Amino acid sequence: MLFGENGSAGILFKGGTSLSKGFNLINRFSEDIDVTYCIDTLKKHYGEFENSWDYFSEDSNWSNKKLEKELANLKNIGQKYTDEVLLQMVQKELQKITDLKFEVIS
Repeated sequence: MLFGENGSAGILFKGGTSLSKGFNLINRFSEDIDVTYCIDTLKKHYGEFENSWDYFSEDSNWSNKKLEKELANLKNIGQKYTDEVLLQMVQKELQKITDLKFEVIS
C-alpha cells in the first residue's frame, strides 16, 4: 500500500523489521512500520526550507542554535506530512478492505 503504484515514491523503509517485511523475509505481525521521508518529497508538499545537512558542509556558518531551529522545523514538517498525507492514504486504503472500525494514529 505505501510502496506500490498508489503509494508515495518519497517514503523509505527504516529499520530491520520494515526491511524484512518489505522483502517478505519475515511474516510475523508487527504493530508498527518505521518509515522516513525524502527531503525532496517534503519540499514538494511544503515548499523550500533549509536542509539541516548543510550544517555539516565544510563552508557552513550555521550556529548550533540555527541547527536546533532547523531540525525542529524539519521535524514539524515531517509530522505534518505524516498527518496530512501518509495517514490519510493508509486510512483510505484500509477502508477499502474492511468494515471494521479502526483509528490510524501517528
